[in-house]
Amino acid sequence: MTVCPRPLRYLVPPLVTLVILVLTGCGGDDETSTPAPPALRYDVAKANDIAHGAMIGEADLAGAGWTVSQTDNFESTPPPDGAPTCKVVDEKRNASKLITDADRTGHAQKELTLPASDTPVPTTVEVEVAIFKGTEAPGKALDALRAAMTEDFPRCIQEIFAVQTPGGAETKITDSTLAAPAPTGGIARAWDLDVTAQGATFPLRIEAYAWVDSNAGGSVFLFGPRDVLTAQLVNAAVGKTVTKLTAQAR
Repeated sequence: MTVCPRPLRYLVPPLVTLVILVLTGCGGDDETSTPAPPALRYDVAKANDIAHGAMIGEADLAGAGWTVSQTDNFESTPPPDGAPTCKVVDEKRNASKLITDADRTGHAQKELTLPASDTPVPTTVEVEVAIFKGTEAPGKALDALRAAMTEDFPRCIQEIFAVQTPGGAETKITDSTLAAPAPTGGIARAWDLDVTAQGATFPLRIEAYAWVDSNAGGSVFLFGPRDVLTAQLVNAAVGKTVTKLTAQAR
């Protein structure tokens, strides 16, 4: 079975689409008063350095053999032919991207890969962090991501494996229990996949985390064999990214 090494990249929108509208309450009951803008936790002048400072490395993940396979790759892969649901997801992502691109001032991405000896599917952990000018990036972007995760995402996964696996593949997808809690201000989903192709069945897993913290947004996306995506691995990837980011807050 041959699997595209990054079959799901374009499904998870860039970090610019993950920042939600953050509102702070004002004192009293005066409905005509205007809330003061929230203070920014992350220095916009140091945005790029902060984003890159939040990236995890090989030593942060459980197990030996991790390598960095992508750094600051912000290009999205277009959906393959024969995947109509994926094209719908792609259109939604592009619409959100147009809304929030202008507000982003710093951006970092890293993908780490762990080859597997007994399966053709490697394990990948992709981390992204973005810093913005303010906190008023649209909440609709996060709502769109949440909707895609619950409706379009599983169908798109099935389409990808069906059209990109030689001879085709049948994919059963079920919701699963998260190995780590969603970071504060974020969303998270987990799915178990049973991909059958050429007479063999491969038990795979996906976990996706996205969150906001004042004028910063982060995401961690994990994909690989089910027995490799352990709670230890997932908690390390998510927890250490959050820790590295919040350590730079002012």
